[in-house]
Amino acid sequence: MPHNRRSFLKTAGIATAVASAAPLALSLQGDSLGQPGTVFAADKRGYVAGKYALELDGASMGVLTGWEGGMPYGEVVEEPGSGGGGAGGLTKKHIGNVKYEEISFRVGLGMGSPFWNWISAMLSGRPVLKSGAIVPVGNTPVSSYRLDFREALITSVTFPALDGSSKEAAYLDVTISPESTTFSSATTAPSPAGTKQKQWTCSNFRIKIGDLPAKRVTKVDAFTIKQGVTESDGSQRDSVKVPGKIEYPDITVTLSQADGAEWLRYFDSFVVQGKNSDEFELSGALDYLAPNLKSVLATVSFSGLGIFALTPGKVEAGGDQIRTLQASFYSEQVSFSGPQVATAD
Repeated sequence: MPHNRRSFLKTAGIATAVASAAPLALSLQGDSLGQPGTVFAADKRGYVAGKYALELDGASMGVLTGWEGGMPYGEVVEEPGSGGGGAGGLTKKHIGNVKYEEISFRVGLGMGSPFWNWISAMLSGRPVLKSGAIVPVGNTPVSSYRLDFREALITSVTFPALDGSSKEAAYLDVTISPESTTFSSATTAPSPAGTKQKQWTCSNFRIKIGDLPAKRVTKVDAFTIKQGVTESDGSQRDSVKVPGKIEYPDITVTLSQADGAEWLRYFDSFVVQGKNSDEFELSGALDYLAPNLKSVLATVSFSGLGIFALTPGKVEAGGDQIRTLQASFYSEQVSFSGPQVATAD
């Protein structure tokens, strides 16, 4: 997406973000009285704060923490044979197909089951096209805007970095690629009833990687699964989204050197001695836990894990911090078992 257009929309008010025929609006935030305001970036990812909910196939999935994107733009095409053949010839250009930005949003675990099934299908290599909308929600019926999207594929899912010492809330970042979008005026609807966000923090987790001792794993780096998408020309100006190759991520964990002996033995066998055929690869699972550290909120499972790096953590001179190892694994497949909707009391 052209940066100058996004920069303009992030600093402009609603009056400059809305066209007469089809309103063009990025994520909009209201002021303290619930009135529409200017576009405002909530954090370094560019997500926008505000009360918006995700709908899939007409059903509400839950409230988003933030979202951005979805703007249409024209593909600029150079006409063949233009330019006059000389050094000073002009190149003729025109607008070809209409393109649509990807839509990115951030969610907690209080989303509906169809949403988690959509993610699970993508991770398992069976991506599903979904239509839906991002709609304003709240208790005050003020004028606002909604984004409808059609035939969208999930193109990436980022799972958060985990740290046993962190007190921050955890979220998933999801990006989708729609065939088309429409911005329109909307009346703010009540917040989705019957759901609440589960208490999900970056410190509550447990991980298992084969038979390696993992009780002292203190950190898991963020990781992203990506779905490749190609475009083919449809019957109209919009392009048809076709799923391509899925890219599974490397998994990096940090653990205490007190458990390092077995990890070092596996690394030496797998990498140095070359015993790295399929039979020596590992499987694993990452459980996201409730505050009681017993109930499992959601699970990411890994297969075809192979270690390729094992390095000691940095130690400051004279420091008394726990000495650590950082282990990195490639993964051949990732699957996800999402949570059920938590009903409010």
